[in-house]
Order: sequence, then C-alpha cells, then structure tokens
Amino acid sequence: MRQVYDFRPAFAAVKPHLSAADITVANLETILDDSRPYRGYPRFNSPAALAKALQDAGVNIVITANNHALDQGERGVLSTLANLKDAGLLAIGTYAQEEDRAPLILTVKGFKLAFLAYTTTTNGLPLPKGKDYLVNLWQAEQAAADIAAARAEGAEFVVVSLHFGQEYQRQPSKEQEEVVQQLVTAGADLILGSHPHVVQPIVEIEKPSGDGRVLVAYSLGNFISNQKDPYTDQGLILYATLRRHPLTGRVGLASYWELPTRVLRGKEIKVVPADITES
Repeated sequence: MRQVYDFRPAFAAVKPHLSAADITVANLETILDDSRPYRGYPRFNSPAALAKALQDAGVNIVITANNHALDQGERGVLSTLANLKDAGLLAIGTYAQEEDRAPLILTVKGFKLAFLAYTTTTNGLPLPKGKDYLVNLWQAEQAAADIAAARAEGAEFVVVSLHFGQEYQRQPSKEQEEVVQQLVTAGADLILGSHPHVVQPIVEIEKPSGDGRVLVAYSLGNFISNQKDPYTDQGLILYATLRRHPLTGRVGLASYWELPTRVLRGKEIKVVPADITES
C-alpha cells in the first residue's frame, strides 16, 4: 500500500500570511506524479498531496515554468497540471496543448490582472519534438507578444514570473538586468524572479512612459527546501497592493512590503516567518 502524505503542517505557520492576500502565487520546482517513484535531486518527483497542501495554505496560482519542468518528461508535465487542477489550483508556464498557451487573466477586486511565466532553462532536457508549448521557454520577442496579447484582452496589470539568473548568487547578473529591462520595455508591471535559491534585491524601475513604476524582485529566495548552502534557508513573501488612478483610471503599483521567511529543519521541515523560533 502506498504511503499517504500530508504536507499541510509544513505550511501551517505561514498559512495566515498566504491566505490574507486576494491572490497568491507560488513557484513549484518539482513534478507531481503518484504513478512514478518519488525522487529528489536532480530530477524531482513528489506526491500529488503537495498540491492540496499548497491550496490549503492559501496559494491560488502555481508557476510551473522552471528548470525542473521536464524532470519527468512530457508525462510529468501533464501529471503535474492535472494534479494542480484537481487541487483547485491554476497553473502558468507549462501547458497540456497548444490551445492552452495563453496569458492567464483574472479579475480580482475589480482589477483585470494577467499572469505570465517563463524559464530560461530546463537543465538541458529537450522539449519533445513538435511540442514546444509544453514549457514556456524565455524568448524576449514571445514575451513581448504575450504581454501585448494580454493588454489586447483588457489586462490592466501584467505580472511576469521569470526563472533566471545564477544559483546561489545574492546579486543579479548583467544578463538578469538586461532581461528585466526587456520586460519593462514590453510593458510588464510586476516581475517575480526565481532560480538563484537565495534572496536578491527588490527594486523599482520607472516605466518608459513615465506614468509609474515596475516592481522587480530578482529572486525571492527559497520558500521551503532541504538545501543546506548558505542563505538557502531564507526567502521572502512579497506583498503588492494596486490602485486605480482617480483621473486616468490606470492601474498601477500602490505599495509593497516583504515578510522574511526561513526554513526550520528538524524532525520535520517547515517554513515559518523569520522571527519565529522552533517551539
């Protein structure tokens, strides 16, 4: 008989902070496929119960475009998408078919938001021939076209997740800065970075139009993991609030703040606000 898993205790301490937001986005760097053996590094596969635990903790949207998207091939992509859907979660960055590959657009508290996700790497694992839609690989021209398509559908605020940069580096690389500038020019409003596994700076960049700022989190660090390299037990929950300009009607960034988190590694691994100690 297969073991039953319950990951909810791992997120219990941060559940109030995740569920307090109107919409919560998380990056998932593992495959969810109960039909295959569970595996750790380098080609991950985890119990599908993790999806339900994320949903229970308050997550709404899961980013699946990252360097582990193809760890279990096409079958792993499809299984992960199915398990996320079964848990009531929306996924961005990987797709079961070409027709699904489109900006995710949601209306939240009267704001029409678009969500896009890309990765610069799949750890050298190739996409199946003729199935490039499975994973959103970073291409500046495609990202610009996707942002334009989202705007054409009425999106008032565009959130882009990007898996990029160098692992364990605490400052963004020149390449990261160049990619961010491409997204700013293309019309992104909020850029969420991942892949370094350590926290990198959060900055604001003036929009080319001069009518607001783009919030850029180069890397939010690790939320929960068993990595033991320096600083890999640290992460940030980033909150952003939006406002509609009373005269122009345009939607933009009103404010933002961060909640630092850390991973507690004891008998069980769990993520907690950084100021909490083991009880």
